[in-house]
Amino acid sequence: MSFGVVIDSEFGNKSFFLKFQQEEMSWWHPSIIQMRPILEITSDQGENDHIFLQIRNISEENIEGELILGIGKAEKWKTSA
Repeated sequence: MSFGVVIDSEFGNKSFFLKFQQEEMSWWHPSIIQMRPILEITSDQGENDHIFLQIRNISEENIEGELILGIGKAEKWKTSA
């Protein structure tokens, strides 16, 4: 059994129900998923007012892009799944 679904929703915990049937018996099964962005960016403050950024790829595919911080040139970056 397989199925596809498109969820147009905010991030966070979501629940839905699947209806199963075996011969004449049928029942509903609750399912819970967590909607998250494909990139997660966190920061920590280090010594001398330095800020450390961490970009985490949560998806199952590699992502490439440009990172621009403040005034300056764009830096190329890649993530791996």
